[in-house]
Amino acid sequence: MVPVSLQSNNAFKAILMMTLATGCSSAMNVIIRHLTFSLHPAEIVFFRCLFGFLVLLPVFYRYGFVPLKTKRMKLHVGRAMLQLGGMFSNALALKFATVAKVTAIKFSGPLFAVLLAVVFLGERIRIRRIAATLFGFAGVMVIIRPGYVGLDTGAMLALTSAAAWATIAIAVKVLSRTESSLTITLYMALLGTPVALFFALPFWQTPDWAQLAWMLLLGGLGSLGHFCFAEAFRHGDVSIVSPFEFLKLIWVALLGYIALGEVPVIWTWLGGGMIFISTAYIGYRERTKKIDEGNDE
Repeated sequence: MVPVSLQSNNAFKAILMMTLATGCSSAMNVIIRHLTFSLHPAEIVFFRCLFGFLVLLPVFYRYGFVPLKTKRMKLHVGRAMLQLGGMFSNALALKFATVAKVTAIKFSGPLFAVLLAVVFLGERIRIRRIAATLFGFAGVMVIIRPGYVGLDTGAMLALTSAAAWATIAIAVKVLSRTESSLTITLYMALLGTPVALFFALPFWQTPDWAQLAWMLLLGGLGSLGHFCFAEAFRHGDVSIVSPFEFLKLIWVALLGYIALGEVPVIWTWLGGGMIFISTAYIGYRERTKKIDEGNDE
């Protein structure tokens, strides 16, 4: 039995790591929004992929080409293209909509994942998860308010990015049955970087030193955010860590106001809260279901 003091210490570490992870993610979106005023989103996506690839180069020095062995190349290619599409949709959404609005809408990613898991993985969905999913999508409608303010470009692109994220999650889940996390990450970098360059070339504008510095910071925050995210789930249960995902909306509200002068409207907070409650409940139900199944064995 784990001592209470140790449990509390682990929970504190998990919450701290998740707070840092959401801060990194939010700062990345604010930087992307800032860069879209002077650079095309396709070029921003390319540099994000490039710096991500450069970070992975030491892997080849240590392991050679062994991590590239795979029997699922087609799925790797499909996943990489989906990832690029999701990254581009997110960057383009941030060009047309506030950071808070895009972040709130993208909370709907797990809702799309639930639907896709039913279709492609054959997972069963019961009435309470159906109700939670519908409640979450109602939150999306609260944010975008179709028919009242019009379904704007930024909202549509954010929804596209969320749907792409959900499809990527399904693809990664299938890949992870036979592939290591390192192999999946390497193929994304290897396949994504040259394709991103191809789409960036028609809009190419040589970045100045300040823009390059921002994109280097973008890459650094991405790596730090992934590390903190993994550490959060290593030290704490999903039920403890997941609710702190909503901190993203608070981070982007603060950073968006300081850096860009953006103030989220009440509908963004209300809809974002509804989506978060929905996804948190689905995550909670998934955890309790696994615990029940484990007790039955």
